[in-house]
This record gives sequence, structure tokens and C-alpha cells, in this order.
Amino acid sequence: IIGQDLNAFAHIHPEDLGPITEDMVKRATLPLRYTFPKPGRYVIGIDFAARDEAYSKTVMVDVTAPKAMENPAPVFSNKGAFDGYDVALRSSPEKVIAGVDTTLRYRIEKDGSAVKDLQPYLGAAMHLAVVSADLKTFIHAHGMVTGGSHIHDHLHAPPPPERFGPEIDADITFPEKGIYKVFSQVSHNGRVLLFEFMVRVE
Repeated sequence: IIGQDLNAFAHIHPEDLGPITEDMVKRATLPLRYTFPKPGRYVIGIDFAARDEAYSKTVMVDVTAPKAMENPAPVFSNKGAFDGYDVALRSSPEKVIAGVDTTLRYRIEKDGSAVKDLQPYLGAAMHLAVVSADLKTFIHAHGMVTGGSHIHDHLHAPPPPERFGPEIDADITFPEKGIYKVFSQVSHNGRVLLFEFMVRVE
């Protein structure tokens, strides 16, 4: 769930509310609970699998109140500090072009040292939620340990090792020109960390 200000963000699952029952699966109806923090437009990206095929859908939700969120002023930087961690991001190719396969490489450090003991988060090295500034494009991607085989089929990709780092790669093809916000989550020492970067696609 991402708000139009590109700051409101949540990554939630039906399991967060309790066990998935046989009846829920039979009816293909799964509950979620979320408190929208402020009024405005939100995009909800929904990923699911059925009969060994992965699907991704989006839904727009307008949350009403006297004053809605405003679209953000873009801030582009390839380095950021997030909750005690320093993260550098670079892309290959360096200029991100719409329709061209792009690898985003993250390098994660803490207290000046490379973090080499990241743990898998929900079966992947990293989870990414990518959204265009107008909320019309949403991509859910997974990161992989740098140096491993780049498999685009996330449903059948092998799990990462129990410990890895400090670099993680994520392959993304941005479909159109514009400004995108990339939310990335990893796990370290039992904590889920969130990194946020803006990317200009030409």
C-alpha cells in the first residue's frame, strides 16, 4: 500500500491477522486490516499465486478528509541513511531507460562496516515495491544475492542463503519514462529494514 505522497507505505499479508483457513482458500477471500494514516489516493498492489502461476493486480483507493496528501517534490540521491544503516544504490546501466532491463545494486553498511549477515525476508533476499509518481504503475520485485543467477520468475527462484551481504541486486524493467519511488525491505538481526529511493527513468 503506497500513498500519493510516496511516503505512506505498508507491506502486509493475510497471515498477519491469523491463520489462513481452508474456507478462506476455497472462497478465495482473504482478510487484511490497515489504518490509512492520512487522506488522499493510495495504490494497493496485490500479489498472489494460483495453479503455480503468479499474478499481480492493483487497486486505487481514495481516502477522504478535508485536506488530501500532496504529490512530493522528487529528491534523487544514490545514498541514504535508514535507521542506523547506510545504503548506497547504483544502477546498471547507469542511465535508467524505460523498457530496458535494469539492475539496481544495493550496498548495505552499518557503523562503517559492510553488513554480511543479512537474513532472508519472506523467502527472498529483498522485497521491492516500485511505484510511479502518478501511482499508475506498480511493480513487486525480489532482490537476489549479488553474484547469483538472475531469475525473473520469483515464484520458482531458489531461496537465498541463510546469511549474505553486503550487496543485493534487483532486476527491474521500468515500463515508461517518469519518476518512480522504490521501497525496499531486508531483514537483519530479526528486524525488517525499509530503504527508500527515487529513480528517474528516461
